[in-house]
Amino acid sequence: GFDGAAPHTHSGFAEMLYVISGGVEVLSGEKTTLARAGDLVVVPAGLPHAFGALKSGPASLLAVIGPGIDRFQYFRELAKVASGAVGALAPEIPGRYDSRLVDSPAWRRARSG
Repeated sequence: GFDGAAPHTHSGFAEMLYVISGGVEVLSGEKTTLARAGDLVVVPAGLPHAFGALKSGPASLLAVIGPGIDRFQYFRELAKVASGAVGALAPEIPGRYDSRLVDSPAWRRARSG
């Protein structure tokens, strides 16, 4: 049931999410879908999206961005939050890596049920 990424957009690249195992809910625009192992979801640049594991169990997925940009430090910052080393990302960090957090009533509804 862990939320993998809050609703956000990228202006300069598309994102592909390949589900390796388990199942995830994926927000793409205002539509929420279920993706299971072997499924691929493509999100064009500029479209709000999010993903999170199903409550029934863990999931693994591979995120691919294109065109590629250097985002290694961004994922290091996210790991600090996930491990509890810091409480939250500093507000300026997502923008450094072409990520803009957005509000999504559709995602809130999907994840609250």
